[in-house]
Amino acid sequence: MTDKTKRRFLKGSGLMLGALACHGPVRVHAKEASRPLPKTPRDAEGPFYPVETRVGDGPDLLRHMTTPRGETLQFAGQILSPEGTPLEGLIIDIWHTDPDGRYKHPRDRAPGERYADFAYWGKMTTGTDGRFDFRTYIPGAYGGRPAHIHYIIWDGDHRRLTSQVYFKGFDKGSGPIIASAQPDLREARLYKGDATDFATDFRVVV
Repeated sequence: MTDKTKRRFLKGSGLMLGALACHGPVRVHAKEASRPLPKTPRDAEGPFYPVETRVGDGPDLLRHMTTPRGETLQFAGQILSPEGTPLEGLIIDIWHTDPDGRYKHPRDRAPGERYADFAYWGKMTTGTDGRFDFRTYIPGAYGGRPAHIHYIIWDGDHRRLTSQVYFKGFDKGSGPIIASAQPDLREARLYKGDATDFATDFRVVV
């Protein structure tokens, strides 16, 4: 994230970050639990799904990081059924740009060396609580698109959902985004992290 983008984001969302820092992640309220949760809308996979051999894939995309190159992010959340039941045994598969807005993919022609100490993608399997927790960077925006993380929810070899998560407070940009009647369901609120600059508690309903 550039200094200009960071200032614009913090200016537009400072009150929200303060409130979330005090009260912690957003949870499912009792009133919500009394009716089915809306499913998370799909979004485009995009052209840059990882093509390299993914050996040692895991939830820590910064495991080889030496010096931070951007704002760090604890991308955490929970996968639920519409009834609010945590879903165990699902794989969440994520990939995104580095802080300079570049994918590690042969079709991405953005100039510059890719980071040797950043994994660019990761996977993890949900436990009985349906939760996931990645350590990564705030993605860099590119080509008019807002900062976003791509993800697929896998149930074995079956795709349950392909979508993208955006971040409240960032400019939306002008790139292609699949229309949704409830775009807020693809937005994650950011709050100050403990071991990272920012953190989320993003709910995915499948």
